Amino acid sequence: MGWLLWEAGPPLLFASVVPSLSHPAVWVHFIFNASAICVGADMARILIADDNKPFRTFLKTLLERHDDWSVCGVAKNGDEAVRRAIELKPDLILLDIEMPKLDGLSACRVIRAEVPTSEILILTVYESLDLARIAAESDASGYVSKSRISRDLIPAIEAMMSLHR
Repeated sequence: MGWLLWEAGPPLLFASVVPSLSHPAVWVHFIFNASAICVGADMARILIADDNKPFRTFLKTLLERHDDWSVCGVAKNGDEAVRRAIELKPDLILLDIEMPKLDGLSACRVIRAEVPTSEILILTVYESLDLARIAAESDASGYVSKSRISRDLIPAIEAMMSLHR
């Protein structure tokens, strides 16, 4: 699985596809409606929350290559992600699903309640439509598989931002 974005509403078919784990010969790709994040003259401010320092560094480098994006903060666990999200009010939060102190899905629910204007993309090593469904139920805006992050993260963020230009 590559990436999924959603909000309440029917899924829209997107141009690229991802493999189905239950049926390896089947490829499926979904993009759902997502709320707009800061688009236009202002740079989109992104918070990275992951317990793996080299991965956080990789993400920061990858994201800051984009002219319209700025990494405004990092967090190494779920509690810190919640605190930083409340403090920084970023446009987008990249949130690892498995972190110490507070898992990503629990952090997602707290952040959504405290900072409803921030979009949240769940990052995970797992490629599971069931987990993507649970992420959606936790009020995440989307889901990106870490195994395809080099290829899929930038298009997922761009798609999320372009839906409501």
